[in-house]
Amino acid sequence: MDAFNTTPSTLPTDRGRTSLRNLPALALDPLACIRAAWRRQGDLFWLDCLLTKVLVVVEPGAADHVLRTNQRNYQRSPLFSRPLRSVTGPTMFNTDGDEWLPRRRTVQPAFSRALVRTLAPKVVAAVDRQLAELPTEVEFESAPAMARMAMAMIGSTMFDAELTDDDLVEAFAHSRAVSERRVNVPVWLPSAVPSPENRRLARTRALIEGRIGAMIDRRAAGQERDDLLDRLMAAKDPETGCPFARATLIAEAALLVNAGHDTTAAALTCALHYIGSEPQWQARLRDEIDRELGGEAPSPEPLARCTLLRQVMRETLRLHPPAWVSVHRQAVADDRILGEHVPAGTTVLVATSLLHRHPRYWDRPNAFDPERFAPEREAERPRGVYFPFGMGRRRCIGEPLAWLELEAAVARVLQRYELEAPRGGLREKAGFTLEPTRAPLTLRPR
Repeated sequence: MDAFNTTPSTLPTDRGRTSLRNLPALALDPLACIRAAWRRQGDLFWLDCLLTKVLVVVEPGAADHVLRTNQRNYQRSPLFSRPLRSVTGPTMFNTDGDEWLPRRRTVQPAFSRALVRTLAPKVVAAVDRQLAELPTEVEFESAPAMARMAMAMIGSTMFDAELTDDDLVEAFAHSRAVSERRVNVPVWLPSAVPSPENRRLARTRALIEGRIGAMIDRRAAGQERDDLLDRLMAAKDPETGCPFARATLIAEAALLVNAGHDTTAAALTCALHYIGSEPQWQARLRDEIDRELGGEAPSPEPLARCTLLRQVMRETLRLHPPAWVSVHRQAVADDRILGEHVPAGTTVLVATSLLHRHPRYWDRPNAFDPERFAPEREAERPRGVYFPFGMGRRRCIGEPLAWLELEAAVARVLQRYELEAPRGGLREKAGFTLEPTRAPLTLRPR
């Protein structure tokens, strides 16, 4: 047995803090609440959340144990999957086991690095169109602008169409908001009850599913676009040879838009903030981009040579991982983590954001320092201390596309503008994602 099944211990539950004291703090600022408990309790602690006690992990070996080496014992918790299924129906994000695996097998080939690289022209074209709409020589809030850019990029790569129609953008936003609310407060009326929330949610789903369904019908009639939707329509489970049913295809396409939009928007907003507020890094990064791209549109080959760009993005995702905590896991069978008995049915959270700033593993953990991702320094860190896209078989399926979008967008911005942002001006809140709420930015044409 490994080290996680030795050294018996008994952890207190946040030093007697009751669920009634924890719940308001969790509702107002869950990251701050978990961070405060971590500082009181250490790298493994129980958090009382009214109906259940959650085991929170802030130790790299334990994180690796839950998310990778013993991952089959930790499946999606019903505390997370049931609320999401009530909003979207079953998808890769809220299923597990035999329900999840065929979906993942079918989608995975569409996100191979080789195929994703062919989408670069669509990404750059979407970025160019969005940049043309941004103000220059005046400070503006970048978070909404980057949200529009992220939606344009995922729309272009997924459907060869920018998803910037107000009603569709609002529908996706409403779906995310209801999902988050039901995860945080897991009480809702059955869909058959015609409550105001259920009626609006039904209209939202009908709009999203109708738009995606219409695009599928046009493709089936011969209007191919060489985008991700085309690839998903042609995809088959490599073991069974079965394609997606229409309803499953629509649900997974909608999931990829929702999951691939807000995380990219948050990361892009934070990256531009740091570049704009750190002139020395901006100058070095611009020199690299000018040298490697030579004024040409960003494409995979020269982007791969932009090592500092990748380090800047990795450092941004360390400080601000959009998925700031792992999706809730539930232990299938009894286990031990760092000597603590974990009964079957226990909900476990891995605190990604806290591990990314753990002072035991990161020098000056709150400082922006891309050099910490130089290859020789990366080799010194243990597995499980940095994983912005997750670990194990549930690792984010869209990671190759996310890297392409982030690096191409940042490179294109720096080809055209000098950036200015006030140091310390970034504000964010933790919900489903770590979402920037204030990120002032000024663009000055080069």
